[in-house]
Amino acid sequence: MVNTGILYLRIGEVAQQLGVTTKTIRRWEKKGKINVKARTEGNHRRYSLEEIEKIKKRQFKDYNTSQRDTLKEKNKEKIALIYGRVSTGDQKEDLNRQLELLKKEAEEDQYKVIGIFKDVGSGLNDKRTGLRRMIKECLKNATITRVYITFRDRLARFGTRILEEILLYLGIELKVINEKGEVEKQEQLLEEFMQDFMGIFTSFTGKWYVMRKKWKKLEKEKADTTE
Repeated sequence: MVNTGILYLRIGEVAQQLGVTTKTIRRWEKKGKINVKARTEGNHRRYSLEEIEKIKKRQFKDYNTSQRDTLKEKNKEKIALIYGRVSTGDQKEDLNRQLELLKKEAEEDQYKVIGIFKDVGSGLNDKRTGLRRMIKECLKNATITRVYITFRDRLARFGTRILEEILLYLGIELKVINEKGEVEKQEQLLEEFMQDFMGIFTSFTGKWYVMRKKWKKLEKEKADTTE
């Protein structure tokens, strides 16, 4: 019988939480991988939340072990991509310097570079051609084991951690060399930051203007109907 003092889940809810089918849950039950903690008066299975959390932890552990093993195995091949970015066209010299540093770092690590990708544009722009091409290459080429960048914000101003997680899922390591301690010019960093800040400010100002215009129109229409 179901103990009302404990939180139980139906088999469909369990399957949804664990990302499998109800058929898989029943198969796990037969193999002893999951236990039915209670049954309703109609003899329907009920699983405890504690049991589900244990399985989630086991799945996470197995996933991490699998990804580490995959990365370790793939690293024997030592195939890499490199990616560089600058914000404006007058920084092309810096872009070339980035790419040379990345190629040198890959050579020192004895990695074979099979693709060089670059962009001239804001780190806030998620439609950069070079970045999109690099990600597509990572998705279709299973031999790639590492991606080299100089600084994290060269890959993206925000969301680098998410991109890194995606690469890890593909068995690809993101190596940030930080230009081996070489600090970029403060004026350049400040200029890029201000450009991105102004980009955000302009975008939100435009959205606010459009919303305000709609509100005024709605207020006018409402006023006209009440007259």
